[in-house]
Amino acid sequence: MKIFNRTLVDKNRKIIKSNFNHKIETNKENIHAIFNFQKQIINSKNLAKIKYPINFHPGPINFPGRGGYTWALYRNSKYYGATAHLMKKKVDTGKIIKEVKFKIEAYDNIESLKFKTFITSMNIFYDLLLQFSMRGKLNYEKKKWSRKPFKIKDINKINFLTDKMSSSLKKKIYRSTIYYPFGPFKYLKNKKIKIKLKKKQNIL
Repeated sequence: MKIFNRTLVDKNRKIIKSNFNHKIETNKENIHAIFNFQKQIINSKNLAKIKYPINFHPGPINFPGRGGYTWALYRNSKYYGATAHLMKKKVDTGKIIKEVKFKIEAYDNIESLKFKTFITSMNIFYDLLLQFSMRGKLNYEKKKWSRKPFKIKDINKINFLTDKMSSSLKKKIYRSTIYYPFGPFKYLKNKKIKIKLKKKQNIL
């Protein structure tokens, strides 16, 4: 239990607020592993100093990059999840350590997927700590990212509503983009307007 207490209690607040690149550059000791939950980009020079530079991606291997929650809901995916992988210069391209999936329910939205993904990431984190404490090394899964990483700007392809759209398509766009500050939108007198949705309840 000491490894959990030391990692999650004594160091957690400092880790969350830290700048990884600065920490690595000023560190005088060899770094065995670093866990990145912050979407920080660690430069190549610093990655070379870490034996296990581990990132926790909030999405399964078929949704690398940004906006995975949106794409999963828009494409009516049956499953979502989280993936631990080694960091490389190009984001979400490194070797897969562990992927864990969960079922997407009919009631799920971006907010609930974010919560489930966080819990899933923490379960993976505990599992990796156990691997380190028992063997001092990691196991890898024989999986690969299924596509190139999504970019935030890709969401602009699906976050506009028009009067000609069916009600089912409008509902799908609402569900998959409403949480983000960049959707859904419509044009009003040639001006781009963000549509606000009044939530009747918050399941969380």
